[in-house]
Amino acid sequence: MVNIEELLTSGENVIKKQSRVMYDYSGGPTGDLYLTNMRLIFLPKKRWALLSPGALLGKDILIPLQSIRMVSKASFGSVKVQSDKEHRFFVSLWNTGSWVDTIQQAMSTTQKQYPPGQQPRFQQQYRPPPPPPSSVHNCNNCGRPLEFIHQYNRWYCRTCQKYA
Repeated sequence: MVNIEELLTSGENVIKKQSRVMYDYSGGPTGDLYLTNMRLIFLPKKRWALLSPGALLGKDILIPLQSIRMVSKASFGSVKVQSDKEHRFFVSLWNTGSWVDTIQQAMSTTQKQYPPGQQPRFQQQYRPPPPPPSSVHNCNNCGRPLEFIHQYNRWYCRTCQKYA
C-alpha cells in the first residue's frame, strides 16, 4: 500500500483527511481520502486491493483539482466529484457538507494560483513489486524449491510446471 507522503509533490500539502471512506455504491474499497492543495487522493486499504469487486480493484484514485468540473453532496452521506468520470466517496452524513465546501475552496485557490496552461503536472510514480517472502518454499508435490513469479504474485515449481 502506498503512503500519502510518497505521493505528495514539492509544495503539495494535505488540507483534509478522513479514514474509513468507501468508494462507490458497489461495496467498493474503503480507505483514506485526502484533499491537498493540488489534488483529491483516495488510497484504498491494502486488504481491498485483493478483495474489492468491480473495475476499480483497489487502485489509488488521484484527481487533480483543476480537472474537477463539479463537486456536490449526494445521497447517503456521499460526495460526488465529476472530473473525467464520476466519483462518489462516502464520508458520512455529518461530513458531507464540510468536504464539499473544503474541496470547492481548494479548487478556487488552485485556479487563482495556477492559471490555465500553468497547472502542475503529476507523474505516476513507479512502484516496484513486493519482494518475495524471505523463507524458502518447497513444492508439496516433488519437494524441490519453488520460484516466486512477481507478475502473478505466486510460487511456481519448474519441475512440476505448476503453481503451488
